[in-house]
Amino acid sequence: MWSGHASTRTSAPAMDRRTGQLWPNEVSYVTSGQPGLFPSNVGTPAGLAPTLISSSDAQKAAELLGWGQRVAPRMTLFGVQAYPVVDISERAHDLRERLDQPPVLDHDVLAVWQWPEAAPMRAPEVVKLRGALSSARSWRSALSGASRLRGFCSTAVMATSPLVHEEECLLECKLQGVGMLAVDSSGQLRVVEPARRGRSPQARRRTLDRWIEELIYQELIHAGALA
Repeated sequence: MWSGHASTRTSAPAMDRRTGQLWPNEVSYVTSGQPGLFPSNVGTPAGLAPTLISSSDAQKAAELLGWGQRVAPRMTLFGVQAYPVVDISERAHDLRERLDQPPVLDHDVLAVWQWPEAAPMRAPEVVKLRGALSSARSWRSALSGASRLRGFCSTAVMATSPLVHEEECLLECKLQGVGMLAVDSSGQLRVVEPARRGRSPQARRRTLDRWIEELIYQELIHAGALA
């Protein structure tokens, strides 16, 4: 029997910089006011304080990138403030409401759900992460943050100030598969560099992916974004 209660963890995933994949048990972590959740390392590193973009800007950026229109509330994932862009299964949400199956953030439960034998007890997936959109005061800072999430989904950053060394910026984005958006001289938001479709090719789906999607599901419920 699965449980919706979170178990306490004492370490957070570290990232394989080559693949963007995260590996556990390396550094201490804190959570966004919700102790006992699976490691999330939500603290923003010193010197990388983001310049936040509005939800309307994030939605416009998601549409330009071809990610769709379902933009979840801004969240902090692994030290990166980002707007998750998601697909939502209303049918799965309705079923979980009828069965009283709230978001599950217990790593042990989620790990068991990966087993084929656990299919009968596995709650249906409501949220599927498609992309993550973030911003920062410089493109280098923004790119550094987005790179932490490329093992999970497509990633892109939105420049909140004029691009400095634009050619270098575009080259770095292309090498890492991270999209870049900026406002042109006429005030229109444009895609400067397209984002890679999907996660980093070397990364694979694992328990942490489901944990992130359950966390987003919880935030959507709290925000009243699901009927």
